[in-house]
Amino acid sequence: MNKNHIITLIEFANTHDLCISVVGTGHDYMNRHMSVGCREGLMIRMSLMKGIELNLDKEEAVVGPGVIFSELL
Repeated sequence: MNKNHIITLIEFANTHDLCISVVGTGHDYMNRHMSVGCREGLMIRMSLMKGIELNLDKEEAVVGPGVIFSELL
């Protein structure tokens, strides 16, 4: 899954008047992604958006929203 998939999901949800819930990497103990107001909508699972890009020359990294800390280490 990548950002283009997310854009397509959001456009689809807007066209069909659907709500969107977002699930992180599994640490949402309050179950906010299961809110009563979004039972008939779309769910985006961030755990599917993994990816780590390292640029050693610039000493920087781009980390996907589905990467957990242990994977980053």
